[in-house]
Amino acid sequence: MAIQLVEDAAEARRRLAGRNRVTLIQAYALLHMDAEEFDACDADPRVRWERDGLPADTDLLAGYTAEARRATLGVLLLLGYALFRFGATTAYGRADVWEEDIDRLCRFRGAADARLH
Repeated sequence: MAIQLVEDAAEARRRLAGRNRVTLIQAYALLHMDAEEFDACDADPRVRWERDGLPADTDLLAGYTAEARRATLGVLLLLGYALFRFGATTAYGRADVWEEDIDRLCRFRGAADARLH
């Protein structure tokens, strides 16, 4: 049981890496979408999000219940995110840098450099 919790926390950190500010629905979607969808979203965030900031996957939205919101909020709080207002939007942000963030930035930097050459 404890090993599974550690694995889940590591996966949550990986999926949220590079995102210092997320809304609750965005965090829920990032944590629950399947690997293929996540990879597409990770490569280009515009791929999986409608213009109003909600996930394009209606099945994923159907699972966004009150219990799912509480669980997602718990994950964000455990990972060091704090509530703040971003204009009219309630978002969760963090100030610390994770090792996963650095890995993600290096990967994107390498892809950007490859496109330039």
